[in-house]
Amino acid sequence: MHKKFVLLTLMNLVIGLGISGCGSYDNVASCEAWIETMTCGETDFSTLVVCSNYEAIDCNIADYFDCLTENYSCEMSVADTAGWAACAPLAVCE
Repeated sequence: MHKKFVLLTLMNLVIGLGISGCGSYDNVASCEAWIETMTCGETDFSTLVVCSNYEAIDCNIADYFDCLTENYSCEMSVADTAGWAACAPLAVCE
């Protein structure tokens, strides 16, 4: 689990630092709304996905949050987010 957390933290950092621009979409609000829907035992998804990282993205990345939802599972109250790495390309503007 620790290895997955480190991977997710690094992925969020790269996305947050690698994207700049003036946000015309409220991706932070979209992220926060997504976090409110995510449940799995005691997992605090706000520690896995830092919504403020998406503030500078100037395109709508709603598909990214859909991908995160589709690529995780919850077994015995433990979140498995290993599939989230495949979603990273959806969190950038083309």
